[in-house]
Amino acid sequence: MNNRRHLIFIGVIIVVILVFYFFFARDNRIVRVSDGNISFSFKVPSSWAVETRHSGERKLFVEEMRAFLSTGRNERACLAGDIYPDYCDMPVSKIKELSDEQIKRMFFRSPDEWLPYPNASVADGKNIIYSDTAWTQVDLYIFHGFKLKRTYFNEMLNDEKMEGLKRTSCYINGIKATVLTFPLDKDDKGDPIVTKAGTGRIIYYIPLNNGKDMIVINKQAKGDAKFESAFAALLRSIRIK
Repeated sequence: MNNRRHLIFIGVIIVVILVFYFFFARDNRIVRVSDGNISFSFKVPSSWAVETRHSGERKLFVEEMRAFLSTGRNERACLAGDIYPDYCDMPVSKIKELSDEQIKRMFFRSPDEWLPYPNASVADGKNIIYSDTAWTQVDLYIFHGFKLKRTYFNEMLNDEKMEGLKRTSCYINGIKATVLTFPLDKDDKGDPIVTKAGTGRIIYYIPLNNGKDMIVINKQAKGDAKFESAFAALLRSIRIK
């Protein structure tokens, strides 16, 4: 009798695990990011677009860098060279003509540059965009020697005069992070709305190695309830190694 109960109990556990997998786990994917020194992972819905080619973990060939810069929503048109890609402000026809050294300079963008390429990006949709505001995109950066940089993120963290900028904190993977929440715009009735002038952007600063290094998470705009729920799950799932 005890053996039978034991087998029934095991059977119930297996069913619960299978139900969880088919209804929850398979709807998410794990994204791993590493620049060779700092590594972290997180979960996003399986339907989201993911870009990690700029993580820095693997050394890319120049033609791979050229392909990265030429990435666009209309792949056929991009290959034909007659449109601007989503990853830079230069027509693909011009990118094809650049020398190897010019491609490397565009791809790497000095870490001190005002807005370098992220180490990884995810988006609720089919495409990642770096050439304009991406309303449902989250960009993730790894900065070594963060305090010495001159990026947009340094500028915002040190800006104590910006009107409407809210400073709070939260814990991510057990680490106290600084959170900057940007104001929304207002419509004719004075109600908050999301526009380019007021995106509701949120930036998370996660200090590592006694504040020397930093993981920065940039949610470009406030989204709908579904997007915000998925982003909250992303934050909860972050694991830093």
